[in-house]
This record gives sequence, structure tokens and C-alpha cells, in this order.
Amino acid sequence: MKIDNLKKALGKAVGETTFDLELTQINKDGYKGPSSKFPSLKAPQFRESFLREWVRYVKLHAQVSVPNEVITNLVDILRKELEDFIHPETDKIGTVFPVGESDCCNGEIREDGLKDEQYQSLVRGFACSLVRVAAIIGINETVNLLYGWRQGEPVELKVCTVLSGLHLPEPLSPSSGFQITPLPLSTSELPRLPIRPDMPPRNYLGLSLLEIQLSATPALFCPRKHGSATENVGISSEQYNIETVCWALSLLYNKYISSSFFWYDYKDANAFDLLNNSTCSTWDSGGDNRPRPRAWSKATTKYPTGELSITPAKSIPTLCLDNKKIGRFIELLNSRKKIHIAVDRWYRSIRPKARIESRFIDLRIALEVLYLKDIKAELQYRLALNGAWQLGKSPKDRQEKFTILKKAYDTASTIVHSGTLGKKKKTQEVEVELTRAQNLCRHGLIKVLMEGEPDWTNLVFGRKIASTK
Repeated sequence: MKIDNLKKALGKAVGETTFDLELTQINKDGYKGPSSKFPSLKAPQFRESFLREWVRYVKLHAQVSVPNEVITNLVDILRKELEDFIHPETDKIGTVFPVGESDCCNGEIREDGLKDEQYQSLVRGFACSLVRVAAIIGINETVNLLYGWRQGEPVELKVCTVLSGLHLPEPLSPSSGFQITPLPLSTSELPRLPIRPDMPPRNYLGLSLLEIQLSATPALFCPRKHGSATENVGISSEQYNIETVCWALSLLYNKYISSSFFWYDYKDANAFDLLNNSTCSTWDSGGDNRPRPRAWSKATTKYPTGELSITPAKSIPTLCLDNKKIGRFIELLNSRKKIHIAVDRWYRSIRPKARIESRFIDLRIALEVLYLKDIKAELQYRLALNGAWQLGKSPKDRQEKFTILKKAYDTASTIVHSGTLGKKKKTQEVEVELTRAQNLCRHGLIKVLMEGEPDWTNLVFGRKIASTK
């Protein structure tokens, strides 16, 4: 790549461009439309405004106004230097990150929960975005970034989500791969988060922000005439995903810690698309993927700014979490995929506000996966017996656990075959029954994670347990 020619053309474009800035302020009730339209700014003023507003809860848009002959020269250089990534008929370039008014040509959510995003934009639109990026991060940095992508370097990014049910006293970082940060208790201190009509800023207060490091390759590609990439384009994660983190946290602390929706933070590539607030819903059979607001005992609104602050309810304490233990649990979950169905079904069974019938069925499936390998056996007895022997410490303790598991399986079977709990059982009794069985299932999952799967025959006969890891 002729770096000097590109730097010269880009520098001229930045120097002669004006940026028409529009700022939308988001108040405590959510998106309320444009609050102000700024006059046209030159590059230094635009950069200052961008850096100032980026950390606030705002929506920022900057229209690039560059002289036609200047942008045409830049476009001609880009066509030559990025020829391999531009479709000759459509004059479009493919990117693994959004660019201005680009079109999304693929957005499928994969089995691991991540979404492979591919975009295509006209070369002229890409050039205008490049001018905006250079005004923000600098001409040399922009050209070096583009050169690296051209040579095959990946785009560094983070997948982010807001976690409900997790209230932290301080940030967590089990490894360099991801971090969980407590969100502030005041809307004036919130970091820049996605704008959603169903999520006013006040609903984020006191929750937790999960960020997982990812990479996407190739950064640039030649799109087909009708859309998708001509090669494998996507996002990769070596170890972590949102689902596994939620499972680990929920197992460790015996409470439903869930993800709501996720979005991508493209780091340096964010400046290519200031309007990018796209989010993706995580799959949730409960039907409601909005974050559950933190319970508060007091809320204060500051006028005339509308800033809202809350005082958390004392009935829901913060958790004292252990970085090493969380990291270890995630490693175990990643290495023991055979029990993922059991973990997932247990996780669903503890969902708040879900129908109790559904929770029992989910728990039954979790227990069957965990304890029943021979489906021809007498299921109910075998399940309860295996669970009692794995978890019990004495004849009396094993008898109690046997009864709890047998009752839970009986109730789940009644629901499966009749669709109801039955007339004889009271709701309060069933809730107690469900909670006891859920706790035993959780302990059983942890035991298998930590010790491996036992040889059930040897376990029941009291012989030395041979674990299968």
C-alpha cells in the first residue's frame, strides 16, 4: 500500500471537511428525540466534542461535508489500494464492522451465542467514514489501522451485555479474557450504553456490565454481488461466551444471573459508525429479555437535569465473588460439554416468574441428564437412588435426599402427562419441593464438575468411586 499517498489525501480531506454534529440527550425515561443540532465544526472541534460526549449517555451523529474533488481523489486512491476487497460491479467493500450507512449482509446468531456480522458499503461512503475516523484518532493511526486490516490483522472488539441479578461491590476480572463491572447508581455516571425504547437509563442502575474480549476476521473482504462474503467471515472467542459465564455465576451463587441483550464494542472501529447502536437479543425461553431493574428503597431525581439516583434495597445484598473460583468453573464448563444440557435445564428451572409447571419440567430434564444413563431402567427409582448416593452422607441423609428427588420427579411426571400440578398439591408445598430439588441438582452438578462423573454402580454398592472426567 502506498501509505504516503493515502496519508496525504486523507490529511487534505480532514483539513477541508466540516462535521455537522447532532446530539440527542437521553433522559431517565429513555430516548426523547434530538435535543440540539450544533453548527458545522472543523476537525479539532469535532474531535473534542466526540471525546467529551462519547462517555455520556447520548446518541451522537456527525454528517461529513467534504468538497467533491477532495473526496473523489481519496476514493480513487482507495479503489487502487483496496482493489481485492471491492466488488467490481457494485463498487462495494465488505467489512466485519458497521460503517456509516452500510448494509448488514449477514447477521446470523451462532450456536455459541455470538453473531457473525458482515457489512458492505459503497467505497465513497467508506471514504467519508475514514475521514471521520481520522479526525477522531489521527491520520497516521487511521492509515496504520487500515494497512493492518489489509494485511489480515483482525478487528479487536468486545461483546458486552448487562447482567441482571448480579450486584457487585467492585469489578471482577477472572482472567484477561473478560471483565464484569458494577454499573453506577446514578444516571449521570452511566457509561455509554445502547439506546433501546424498552430500556430507560434508570433500569441499568446497580446492575453489572459483562465485557468479553473477541476478535473478528477478516476485517476487509470482497462481498458477493447479492450480499454475503466470499469467504468465512466471523467473530471468534477462544474460551468465553455469555451463556457459560451466566451458568457459572448462577451455579456458584445459587441465584438466577441472566444476560439481557448484547452488543459489540469495536474499539478503534467504533468511530466508523457513530450511529451504531444495534443490539441483539439473547435467547430466553421466558419471553422477556429486558434487564431486571435492581430493587431500590429510595430514588432521587435532580432537577432540571433529570438525573436519577437510587439507594439499593438492603434486602438484596451484594455478592462477595471469587475471581479464581469463577474462572475455574468456566474452565470446567468449557471442558465438560456433556452436562451442558443438564446445566442449562437447571438454569431455566430457577428463572423468576416462569410458570412452575415449566420449571418442574426443566428440572426433571436436568436430573435425568445428570443421573440417568440407562433409559430402560425404572427411571424414577434409579434417578432418586443415584442422586441420594452421590449427595448423601449417611443412611438417614440419603433417605431424605431420595425422597426429595422422588417427589420432584413424581410432580414433573404428573405435569408432563396431565399438563397440571394436580388438585391435591398446594402451591406453597410445591414451591418448597421445587426449591429443595433444585438445590440438590445444583450440588450434583457442582460435584460432577469438580470430581467428574462417578461410576454409578460402584457408588451405589459402596465401592471405591471411579470418576470419568
